[in-house]
This record gives sequence, structure tokens and C-alpha cells, in this order.
Amino acid sequence: MPPVQTPKSSQPPPPSHSAGSAVHSDLRGAPTRHRYRPIRLHNESLNVPLECTFVIDDEHQVRTGRVIDLSQTGVALAIDDESFQTPQGATLSSLTIKHGEGSFFNGTGRIVYQTSGPNSRVGIRVLSGLLDLQELALRDALTKDGLDQRLKSVQRQFERLSPEWRAAVGDLANLLLTARNFLNGFETQSPESDAPTAAVRDEVLRDLARDWSPLHLEKLSELTELSCDFDEEQIELGRIYAENQLVPLYHPGSLYRRAITKPRGYAGDYKIMLIYNQREPNGETLYERFLDVAGKKHTLSRTVVARQKTAADEIRRSLDAGASKFVSLASGPAIEVSWVLREAEPPDREVTFVLIDQDEDALAYSYETLHRALLESAWDTARTKIECLHFSVRQLLKPDSPEEEQIGEQALAGADMVYSMGLFDYLPDLVAQRLLMILYRQLEPGGTMFVGNLEAEPNTTWLMDFVLGWHLLWRTEDDMPRLVDPLRPEPVSVEVERDSTGRCLFLRVTRPTG
Repeated sequence: MPPVQTPKSSQPPPPSHSAGSAVHSDLRGAPTRHRYRPIRLHNESLNVPLECTFVIDDEHQVRTGRVIDLSQTGVALAIDDESFQTPQGATLSSLTIKHGEGSFFNGTGRIVYQTSGPNSRVGIRVLSGLLDLQELALRDALTKDGLDQRLKSVQRQFERLSPEWRAAVGDLANLLLTARNFLNGFETQSPESDAPTAAVRDEVLRDLARDWSPLHLEKLSELTELSCDFDEEQIELGRIYAENQLVPLYHPGSLYRRAITKPRGYAGDYKIMLIYNQREPNGETLYERFLDVAGKKHTLSRTVVARQKTAADEIRRSLDAGASKFVSLASGPAIEVSWVLREAEPPDREVTFVLIDQDEDALAYSYETLHRALLESAWDTARTKIECLHFSVRQLLKPDSPEEEQIGEQALAGADMVYSMGLFDYLPDLVAQRLLMILYRQLEPGGTMFVGNLEAEPNTTWLMDFVLGWHLLWRTEDDMPRLVDPLRPEPVSVEVERDSTGRCLFLRVTRPTG
């Protein structure tokens, strides 16, 4: 007997559900708070608070309330008048919500609830439209950071910054634009087949910068003079004005750009120190490379390189005197130690270099670089140690634990020379004095501290302060010795030495031998 055939259905088969697709019968609603409540915008979250006035039908009195929050369809108000009573359902012939100086909503409403007591609260439903919360959020953001505030700042700039000062900023911008337009135009018009070699191109750029830079530095010095008597408001307005005019023109240069953008959180990081020490300019375009060359013409740009040589000379002097432990604070790329390893006479004893920096990448760079320099040198690799400590000034001044305190003390203990080139430019006097006291206590008898600090330089300091956002504490030759007044026992000698550019002051402090 043949098998029974099952008749085919005329209906299509049920759909198969692929992994991850939803089945409506399995979907669930909210586990709690089942009643939908529209999104609310809280008045306290706004930069400019809302104000509300309303008039109840058949009344002529305008009442006010403090907005607590609002949704698309209603607003909650706090009423300071404890005697205010109105029946639920009362209609409002006028409902106005103001945001700043403008009106956000005008229309009608109905009171849907009221709570009594000292913190009376009224809920109002809007009858004549919806409240656009997105529009309100945008208005609020623009009120804080938008064009109206910027225009007020511009007006204040016109009032507080002299025409002479603003003209000098414009002259500087024009000088940069002239160089940019000339180099960009040349680059656009020159066929690639006629492009000079990189060496020839860079030599021509150096020649151009040699002619251009004197006027550039002169304009910066003029602005330094014009800004010297600014009060705090003028400084702040001047920075805004100068940044708007000049940052786009300086930004293409790698040296300036790194100071402006501060990718590691501060301007003077180890990579910008490496750029200062590069001979070959960075950049893809002629203007970018030109700015790199011109950026190194500032006096303090040359000082950054020169102070490394001064520190290296001091290390060599200490080596010749028998020193065996050197501590570099805020060590950065430690270029001066590389020079010493390559150029100094190898000592006949164990020597340790301790590098302390809060930037781990700086330590990684210097650790590798110095070990390479050591291998290429005549120094005894078995008797020369390079130690790196990932530590900050704050950890030295105020360690978080006894273990942290011990680590800092061990790194400094027995040092014959402790030195720093750029750290103290950022430290106020009291902090600098406290740090020097800690360093001085750990010095070996007869040991030295060698601490650098930049002195203000007219052709550089205005640009750093007003455009690059690179703020330092400049000190003078009279300021430096005052930093060691609290030291005990009293130092044998306190001397101030200048680098070859004359703009980095080094304080040399010698501890008694007894």
C-alpha cells in the first residue's frame, strides 16, 4: 500500500528568525515605572536660567515663578508667594518663558497641579504649542559661547587694547602672510621636475629666514614693550586677540605647533626639545619648513640648545673633581648626558646617572639613546649606570605614601651633583625653595646643585605668552640667590652663571664638606 501523501498548504511557511533578530511576542516593556514620562530639561543645567510669568484668566495680575524643569508639553514652577492658591484646571491667558534677554515661549496654558506650603510648586500644561527643548539647548549653548559673547569680547578689546598695539599685531600677521603667500605661490607655480634637492631647498630657506627674521624679532620686541604695563584684563583680552590673528599663521611650523597644541599637556615636553636640536627643518611645504627655520632664530630658541652645553660642561667639571652620582630633575631627552658620554674623558670609577621625569615616554627615549651613546663611547659599560625614575615634582614634595617617599630619597641620596635646566621656570618661589631644600639635604658633602631658569627676552617672551600659551616664570640674576635663603647648613658658595646666549641663569650651590 503506497504511503499517504500529506497535502501541501497553500499558506507560506512562517519566517525563520536569524540570530539576533527580535520576535515581537517575546519583547517586553519597562520592568518598572510603566507610565511614560517625557524627557525634562532642568533649569539648573542651563547656562542662562529661565524665567516665567503668567496671568490667570479673569485676573489682571502678572505672577512670576522660578522654573524648576520643563518638558515638551509643560513646565514646573516654584512659587515664592505662600499665599498663592488657584484651583486645578485654571486656564492661563498668558504664559511667557524667557531665556536671557529673549522670549523662548509665548502662549496659553492650564494649571494641572499645585502643592501648598513654603515650597509651593505649580505644574502648568502648555495649550498653544510644544516647547522645543532642542532649540532651547542650542540657544543656551550659543548664549554661553556664541557670537554674542564673542562680540562683547571684541568690543572690550577695542576699548582696552590701544590702536597702536592692535596695529603691531596686524603688522606681525602681515609679515607672516607675506612669507606664506610668497612660498606657497612659488611652490604652486614651480613644476615638480624643476624642484630643487632637499639640501638646496633648505639652504635657500635658511637664507630667506636670515633676511626675514630680524624684522620678525623686531616686531615681537615692539609688542613686548607695548604690553609691559598691561593689567590682568588687558593681558587676557590681548591673548584672545593675538591668538585669533596669529595662531593660524604660526601653527604650520612644527616647533610652534607643538607649543600651541601641547599634545602631552604642556608646551616644553621632550619632543619639542628634540625639535630645537634638529638641524634639518620639519614640514611638507616650504612655508612649514620655513617656520621651523625661523622658529629657531628666537634668542630663547638658541638658549634651549646652549643651556644643554652649559649643563654638560658642569657635569664634566664635576667628573674631573671626582663626582660619581649625577641626578637630572625633569630630565627630558637628556641630550647633555649624551654629549658627556661621547666627549668627556672616561672616568676610572663607577658613575651613575639618575634621570627623573614625570613623562614615561621621555624616559624611554633617553634610556635607549643614552645606552646607545654609551656603547659607542670609550666609557666602561660595566661601570656606568643609567637609571630612570618615573616621578614628578609633586611626589618629591608631597609623597602619597612612605614607600613613595623612600623611593624619592633613594634616587637623590648621595648625589654629587643634582641639576635641572627647565623645571624651575614653572615653579613659584615657595615651591622652588621647598624643592631645593629637599635636594640639598640629599647632597653628598661638597656636592653641588646646578639649577637653570630663563630670563625674559623681548623677541621671544611676548610670543610665548600671548600666542603660544607657553607661560613661564622669568627670573633675574638678583632673584636666583634668594631661592636658597632657607638652606641649612648654609652653602659654602652660591654663584650665578649664564649660558652662552646670556638668557639662562644657572644657580650653582655648593654644600659644605663637613
